[in-house]
Amino acid sequence: MMSEKILFLISWTENYKARLGKDPGVPEFVSWQNSLSRVRDLLELGKIHDTFVALEYEVPYNQSRLDCLLFGKGANNISNVVLIELKQWSNVKGIGRRG
Repeated sequence: MMSEKILFLISWTENYKARLGKDPGVPEFVSWQNSLSRVRDLLELGKIHDTFVALEYEVPYNQSRLDCLLFGKGANNISNVVLIELKQWSNVKGIGRRG
């Protein structure tokens, strides 16, 4: 039996091909494999609910894509959009909370 992660990656690859007319490259597939579970963890740990998630969002009138966009409302009921660039860094150092 295939894991949920594998089934999601297969489904996402098929959707990507149907939408963009080409197979994702190896770097894209590896990025999804390594990063999407982290996005899920971020949403769960942050108790972020009622949020729309857009992956590989194609910028209108431009050939570029954004890795991950979150669309939702904050505690104050104000609409928010958060852009997450999924980088394949080997380590990251936090800088603490600012501002």
